[in-house]
Amino acid sequence: MHAQLLNENQKRSVAVTLRLFEERLAEVERMMTVQERGVLYERVAHFTPRQQEQVRALIDEARQVIRDMAREFQLEREVQNPARRIFGLLSITWESLEELHSKPLRAYGAVDPRLPEVIDPYAEKLARLAVELRHAATHDENGKNE
Repeated sequence: MHAQLLNENQKRSVAVTLRLFEERLAEVERMMTVQERGVLYERVAHFTPRQQEQVRALIDEARQVIRDMAREFQLEREVQNPARRIFGLLSITWESLEELHSKPLRAYGAVDPRLPEVIDPYAEKLARLAVELRHAATHDENGKNE
């Protein structure tokens, strides 16, 4: 074991980097076979069986390296609360939704004078819903932060 080769800050940095990579590996793995349909998007995986096999083998290899490094440097598993991830995602989404208002759209050209009364209420409602979703995911029925 070589945990003593890293100071605590270095150890934390290595763990965070590996954790993020491991999370992305899980996301890639899910996307290999995803069939998902929204109102404005459709995600359909078109990977050949050979591609799927290659990607899965590489993911397995990467996970083994992560396991080896975790053991070698005595990195601890972080127990995560999905509410924190939801909070972060919806915070970023809220910022993007603010760009739906008519005023920011001026950056893309002249705005029809009738547009604000039509689009701004939608933008306000979606931004409000994002904030409410964020709150619902991070607070229990008594309003306490989880």
